[in-house]
Amino acid sequence: MTMVDFRIGMTAGFINFVGYQLQTLGLKYTTPANNAFLTAIYVIFIPFIVWIFFHRRPEGKSYVAIVICVVGMVFLTNLVNRGFTLHIGDLLTIISAVFYAIQIVYFGMKTTSTNPWVLSFMLGVTQGGFGMIWSLLFEHASYGAIDWQAACGQWSFWGFFPRLGRKRCN
Repeated sequence: MTMVDFRIGMTAGFINFVGYQLQTLGLKYTTPANNAFLTAIYVIFIPFIVWIFFHRRPEGKSYVAIVICVVGMVFLTNLVNRGFTLHIGDLLTIISAVFYAIQIVYFGMKTTSTNPWVLSFMLGVTQGGFGMIWSLLFEHASYGAIDWQAACGQWSFWGFFPRLGRKRCN
């Protein structure tokens, strides 16, 4: 693993972690349907992020696709009948969609020469590390409600058998 691979993996892992945390927090304050459909609007942000960071103006067909995406989102979330109300969960989810769009652009532009195995490893390490810090800072009060014996059994099972299967396939 080179220092470049390390930096790219850490950056990609951090971007993904922030997107995931914001989406999860948003889900706490909105409906699952709104969360899902608002997350999917990352598609709208990608051309503009490329434009902002890499100075590549979106093609005309991108604008048409964006309009189709927004119209579809309006109908799928039933905004026509219910009206649009923006809750804090919806806002957090939209911000998470921006981070997912940044992640896709980052992967497309920066990871082309990175070893995919190293990148995958670094994504896991970064997300796990930041997740542990987040949990210790903000979720430690709920640790008492966890059945640790059952949880450790699940961790052991899902940590061991998929690796065994992967080794067997190799």
